[in-house]
Amino acid sequence: DHAERILALGDTFDRRSRAEAALADLDEAIAAGAGTLNAGGRAVSVATVYPGSTVAAWVDGPIDVPATLLAMGFTLRPGATDVEGEEGGRLYLSNEQLDVLDADTLVALQSDLVAGEPEALEAMADDPLWSGLPAVAGGKVVTIDRLGYPGIAGRRRLVDDLVARLG
Repeated sequence: DHAERILALGDTFDRRSRAEAALADLDEAIAAGAGTLNAGGRAVSVATVYPGSTVAAWVDGPIDVPATLLAMGFTLRPGATDVEGEEGGRLYLSNEQLDVLDADTLVALQSDLVAGEPEALEAMADDPLWSGLPAVAGGKVVTIDRLGYPGIAGRRRLVDDLVARLG
């Protein structure tokens, strides 16, 4: 997990105390963000629309955004126990399965760096099943750069961005 990696990196460069301090800072930020957002198990759906209009639901960690949402007290809907066939925290959906993304808020994990991905998300607006999702219909779609938060410093920035966008 991310904590083991940062501690191993700290050990490799004889900077364990700095690694521990970075982890403590992240834990404090997550706790503060959880307090600010008062998630209390509030459900959010998390998805990526890939080129070709392939949709994946994020139902669990270890990927940084869903893992951080869970650590902040949110519930993912669907979650890992709600579905079969998830792999690495992700479940690819057919168009007929889009309705499992039924939370009032949808966190869209997208990247402008992946060719065709922004256009794929934009094209989903024409899909009646997508546009009928509660979060989409209610204008509560939050887009987060799925590749924009590398390492411990990135995860710390992610907490701030999630608090700002979900608050």
